Amino acid sequence: MCGGKWQYISKKNLHECQDCHTIRDPKKAIKGYQVTPELSIKFKRNPDVMSVKITTSNDCANFLRNIFNADTIEWSEEFIVVFLNQANQTIGYAKLSVGGLTSVVVDVRSVMTYAINSRCTALILAHNHPSGNLIPSQADKLICEKVKQACKIFDITVLDNLILTKDSHYSFCDNGIL
Repeated sequence: MCGGKWQYISKKNLHECQDCHTIRDPKKAIKGYQVTPELSIKFKRNPDVMSVKITTSNDCANFLRNIFNADTIEWSEEFIVVFLNQANQTIGYAKLSVGGLTSVVVDVRSVMTYAINSRCTALILAHNHPSGNLIPSQADKLICEKVKQACKIFDITVLDNLILTKDSHYSFCDNGIL
């Protein structure tokens, strides 16, 4: 007998609660209480994305120019992360966020979810500045540092943070900021 106590029900499964006479419908009583759906995130390699060895910021900028839409690079900020293996070859990328004309929101947890599930050993952060200004903002520097600290826990190296414009790019690594 359960005596109508929720503490008892929370520790029992549906079959063990069948004999509980104080609850009219045991299925309804424990339905939302004990059954929690399992989350599933699936990653699928895109056969159209070629694996490219990244050795310089120019290599990465060229790779990213194929990902950023040339028609909208001056309209809204986008944040992309490129994932690399131990040999610095691209194993994938994720377009994590699309913002407005002057900013984009970046969730460090999303970056890490993709990084861990891609099984990368290194990553490169990238976003565009629709204004054409290549100077990194304080927000750009702060999000880079946050991601860097999170990656440290998982032994993932942040190789660079690139700012792209229509005609050029700025590398945190080349400029000693990273």
